[in-house]
Amino acid sequence: YQAVPEMAAAAYGFFLLETGDLNAAERVLRSALVIAPDHAPLHWYSGLLAQRQGDLPRAAAALRRACTLDPALPDAAFALAWVLHDLGDMPEAEVWGARALATGTTGDRRLQAAWFALRRRDYDVAESQYRAAACLIALADPRSQLLYRHWSEALQALGRGEEARRLLTDALQAHPEAARLWYRLGCIAQEAGDWQAADNALAQAHQFEPTLADAFFRRAQGLHGRGMAEGVAWLLEQALFLAPETLGARALLAENLREQGKIEAAQAYAPALDVSEDEGDLAAWLRSGRPLRLPTPRRAQVPDVSVVLVVRNQGGATLRALHALAAQTGPSVETILVDAASTDGTPDLLARVQGATILRTGQGLGWPQAANQGAARARGRHILFLAPDAQVPSGALALALVRIEGDASIGVVGGKRATCDDQGDDPDDPCVHEVASCSSAFLIVRRPLWAMLGGFDPAFATAVDGDRDFCQRVWRTGFRVVCAPRVRWGAEDGGD
Repeated sequence: YQAVPEMAAAAYGFFLLETGDLNAAERVLRSALVIAPDHAPLHWYSGLLAQRQGDLPRAAAALRRACTLDPALPDAAFALAWVLHDLGDMPEAEVWGARALATGTTGDRRLQAAWFALRRRDYDVAESQYRAAACLIALADPRSQLLYRHWSEALQALGRGEEARRLLTDALQAHPEAARLWYRLGCIAQEAGDWQAADNALAQAHQFEPTLADAFFRRAQGLHGRGMAEGVAWLLEQALFLAPETLGARALLAENLREQGKIEAAQAYAPALDVSEDEGDLAAWLRSGRPLRLPTPRRAQVPDVSVVLVVRNQGGATLRALHALAAQTGPSVETILVDAASTDGTPDLLARVQGATILRTGQGLGWPQAANQGAARARGRHILFLAPDAQVPSGALALALVRIEGDASIGVVGGKRATCDDQGDDPDDPCVHEVASCSSAFLIVRRPLWAMLGGFDPAFATAVDGDRDFCQRVWRTGFRVVCAPRVRWGAEDGGD
């Protein structure tokens, strides 16, 4: 230790890091850096330590310093690339990832390069890198699950769906209990119109991962699309048990029950369909001939908030939500309405709306994709995703804006009803509470953060799975996801 203290300290610090004793590792590495501030491995391991502690900016600085001091540290460059990826700095992440790969090929470095290409939608490069990674990672290796899942995404995007299915089938021979591989296989089969194969694969997915709500929902979609009513209700009930805020599942279940003549049951699941009072309210409003005027920011003004509302066959609820938006005061707001192939009175309603951007999608587009289309048109400093049945009381939008702008560490603010438990239920409670995820029934996010993360993952068909994934990615950037108790939303009567 006396002869080469920095080397011994680096080795000891790395040992402590690997054993999980982060506090001891920090003491050793910090002390050693005072003695040897230019020893690259000390900065490398300090960067790994900061990464595990969740301090990504400090991790990036330490790893960048290590790579500058010793360019022959490919593992440090590889680690730096992932940290920059998690910080949203993709251009620099790709530079360091390429530098690591240039010094020597490993399976992990190929996977990283492939993922970066997939993120930027360069599917040819992604496919090539995944193919190269497959030569370095054995099929029995647990990493191959991620490899084959994402490789299949690249192939599908290139129009090579059959090849993607063969890859997944091979991977499942080695990992027969990998739920996400079964789920991916089911999605590809469903897109190809092979409903029976899709159903079989999705059934396997939720057998091995019973909490995968989207697998239940997709199975129900497939059965309903083929006119097979039996089993649809049970699948949708399972999906809604896992993800109660999945509006698509609620609407499909109501439609299924209505087709069976179970009108009262349908009413309970989808009060916005024509079995409820909402449809009568909408019909009466349409007969009145009145327009619905929404406030609009001045042309040269950047709005405080862009509200994105995805609707499908929820005309009555949408009408009430738009009236609630029109009553908001304070922030400048632009409204973007995405009609996901509605077949009720919703198109007639939207034709009467003034002051909003209105987009229309084709059949079969999932909620995350529709929401992404709406968000792509946003100009505001923040984006608020709102469900049609989320009745927002006056002042809630202004309060949410105060919360997100009052703390630079907050990336996402969710409302009270969908995302928090009863703890801190006092409406005068000024505090915010950290949560794992928020429901996009009321979710406000900084627009630069949204753009950095690339929006909701279109691989998910339901809002709830997309919400969880998005909020997890927000946390990984270092921003916080919080619930603000005083930001309330709910049904007009205050019930469920």
